[in-house]
This record gives sequence, C-alpha cells and structure tokens, in this order.
Amino acid sequence: MGVLNKINTKSIKVRFLTTLMANLLRLGLSVLTGLLIARGLGPAEFGNFSFLLTSFASIFVLLDMGSSSAFYTFVSRKKRTRNFYVYYCSWVALQFFVALGLATVLLPPGVRQGIWLGHNTGIVVLALFASFGMNQLWRAATQAGESIRATVTVQGMNLAIASIHLLAILAITSLEMLSASTIFIAIILENAIFTVVLGYRIKDALIREVGSKGERFGDVLVEFRSYCLPLVPLALFSFVYTFADNWMLQHFGGAVEQGYYSVGMRIGNLSLIATTSMLGVFWKEIAEATERGDHEMVKNLFIKTSRALFFTGAVISCFLIPFSTEILLWLLGPAYASGGLTLAIMLLFPINQSLGQISGSFLLATGRTRLFRNMKLVFMAVSIPVTYFVLAPGDAFPGGLGLASVGLATKMVVMQAITVNVYIYVISRVNAWEFNISYQVIVLMTLLPLAYLSKQGGGWILAAIEPLRGTAAHLGLAGVIYLPFTAALLYAAPGLVGLRRDELRSMLGNIKNLLTPAG
Repeated sequence: MGVLNKINTKSIKVRFLTTLMANLLRLGLSVLTGLLIARGLGPAEFGNFSFLLTSFASIFVLLDMGSSSAFYTFVSRKKRTRNFYVYYCSWVALQFFVALGLATVLLPPGVRQGIWLGHNTGIVVLALFASFGMNQLWRAATQAGESIRATVTVQGMNLAIASIHLLAILAITSLEMLSASTIFIAIILENAIFTVVLGYRIKDALIREVGSKGERFGDVLVEFRSYCLPLVPLALFSFVYTFADNWMLQHFGGAVEQGYYSVGMRIGNLSLIATTSMLGVFWKEIAEATERGDHEMVKNLFIKTSRALFFTGAVISCFLIPFSTEILLWLLGPAYASGGLTLAIMLLFPINQSLGQISGSFLLATGRTRLFRNMKLVFMAVSIPVTYFVLAPGDAFPGGLGLASVGLATKMVVMQAITVNVYIYVISRVNAWEFNISYQVIVLMTLLPLAYLSKQGGGWILAAIEPLRGTAAHLGLAGVIYLPFTAALLYAAPGLVGLRRDELRSMLGNIKNLLTPAG
C-alpha cells in the first residue's frame, strides 16, 4: 500500500503505462472476441456486420462536425460548468435523432435501400444504436475522464467492457443465437450502462461550479462555432470518404471481400496498441502545454511520441506480415484463407496510421483546425476516385482494376504513407522544426527482412524439434529470434524512437531498479 500511495496517477508516464497495460489486456480480449464473431458469422455475414457499423460511424462523423474534438480540447484546457455539459449532451442527443430519422423516415425507401444495400430497417436501426453507443456516448464519457487525468478509472472501465463483451459473445454462441442482431444488442447495452456508471464516477471532479447560472448557451455556442466551423467541410468529406470506401467494396466486391478487409483491419489494429494508449494522454498534455506557451515541451512530446509509436507499431506489424495466411487459417479457418494477401497489406496500414493520429491530434490540440481541415480535404478528395479505380470491375464505365479487398488495402497503405508525411512536413515547417523521415525508412527496411528471416529460422527449428508443430509454435520460435535483434537495433540507434543514448540508459536503469528486489 505504501508503494501504491506514492504513485502519482496524474503523471504522463503513469497514465500512459496504465493505458498501455489496460489496452494490452483489452486488446487480447477484443481480438479473441472479434475472432469468435468472425469465425461464428463467416466471411459474408461478418462483412455485412462490419459494413453496417462502419456506415453509421461515417454518418456520425458527418453529424458530429468536429464537435467531439472541440469538446475534448475545451475540457482538457480547464474545468467547465454543469451548463456546458448539458449543452453538449443535448447536441449529442440531437445527432442521434437525426441519424435515426435518416435510417427510418427522412429518406425515401429506395434511397435507404441503396445506401444500406438491401438490409432491412430493423438490423439497420440496431446498427445505428450500437454505433452511437461506441462512437458518441462512450467516447464522450472517456474524453471527459481523460480531461481530468482519471486515466486509471477510464481504462479500468474499458477493460471491464471488453471482458463483459467477451462473456456476452460466449453466452450468445453457446445458446446458438450468434447473429449480427444479437451482437448489436450486446454492444448497445454495454456502452449505455458503462457510460452512465463512468459519468456518475467522475461528475464531481469534472464540473466547476461558479454559481447557479453557469456558462451561457450563447457563449458556449460561439466557442464551439469558432473551433468547429473550419471542420464542417472536413466532416462532410470524411463522411463521403469513409462511407464510399466501404460502400464501393460491398457493392463491387461483395460481403465476403468486405469480411476479408474487416478482418485485416481488426488484426492490423494490433499494431496500434501503443498509439491508442497514448493518444488521449498526448492530446491532453499538448493542449495544456500550448495553453501555457511551453513550446519546448510541445516539440519534445511530438517528436518522441511520434517516433516511439511508429517504431512500436512497425515491430508488431513487420513480425506478423510473413505469417498472414497462416494466422487466418489458424484462427479463422479455411473460409478466410483467401484473405491472406489483404491481411499482409493491411498490417502495413497502422504503422503510418499511428503517425497520422498523432499529427492530427497535434493540430487539433493546438487549435490549428483550418490547417488540419485543408490538408485532409485534399487527400480525401484524391482518395475517393482512387478507391473507385482499384475496386470497379473492368467492364464498368469508367472501368477499374477490380482488385476488391486487396485493392482497397493497397490504396489505404499508399495514401496513408503519403498523407502522414505531408502532415509531419507541414507541422515541422509551421513550428520551425527539422523535417526528418529517415527513421521510417530505416525501421521498415530493417524490420521487414528481419521478420522474414526470423520466420525462416523458426521454421528450421520447428522441423528439428519433433514434438512442436503448428502456427503458434512457429510464431513463438520466430519471436525468440526476432525480438533480441529488434532490441539490439533500438539500443544501437535510440534516435529511432526519439531518445538520446543517455536517456535510453536512464530508462533501462529505472527498469532494472524496478525489477530488482529491495534489500
């Protein structure tokens, strides 16, 4: 208890490590749950399930109009009054009712059928509720928690949701009731309950009381309008971009190809574990450091965080790429085997996605919303016709390559790599920092060959040891070869993660002291 009492739960390191540990556990649970769902539903129904969720995620991006980013930035800068939260909750509720109207009565039946490609209204509405719970309700609650540095509480509840969702899927499967509808119902209940619980836990620390009147609606509206107005065109293009990618894949490639792509995206998200752990903490600290004018801290946070997260994602993705087909056969069965190439390509996507999320969060947290909007608009405008070109069949007008999930995965990786490096270049120029992307080339050109060599070496060892067989053993043996060389690369070139040699040695010394028993 004495040691626990001395831990500063508000510090950046403690909050990041707490989030990382919780996310590692949650990711394990989520991956297991996702595999159970994908295997139980099969590629076609899993593709339909993913398409419906993604369609409403994109609709809520449009309706949100950047207000969630504004909300998190504002509450990170300082405490707000009760009125502020009432106004924002009312706005979130309005988004829900507009989306519900679009899915049921506001659009003609023929248009609704065209948007959701023949899915009945019942399953569409369930997908709406589930997407709203995950993308609007729970996100707002966790943003509020992170704004007061209640990371331990937030991540504990994130872990609880993942655990309960796994138990729910196991129960549904054992009752032979697994379907997209029952999964949506479970998601709705879980997110609604935990949003209420977390809101109750943090409300006293969250709200700043300044008298009975609090903040005026007009003042809050002006504040949000100033922040969000530049983001409205971005919200529109983001909706078209996200919806079009998934709609065209579903339309041209079919539900099975959507299933391959969705599985690739979910497994690829393994590489984002460190990024998702750090993003909320990073946003909070950048916003606060900018507010007090600490430009040196802003620079150090951006450079060290972006490089460290790129390296971490690359270590995971590069190791898994050579095993893409084996992983699908092992975990999901032969029905998904044809998605091996899609998975291999999609494993490259989150490596640069980590840089994209960090760069975008940096621009939003520092209030450069117009710059963020303009750059993103250009890349999305280019990306949409490229998606059509790689997905449309050759006999369409105009004709395309008809590459289905492989084509969409390739487009995502190439466009993401270009986009994030333009972001980093612009951020560097605006802040008069040195622009350097050599670390990206060095990391990928070193780790990918090392991963393939480790797989080969693991295969040789596997063949020599009679009792060991299977993909799990092969992965384990390859990892034993891969990880020491990865650690050696990091020690030889600590600049790849934004550290100096003395900083790395200090960190290793702290870890050694932590692991060494006292006395």
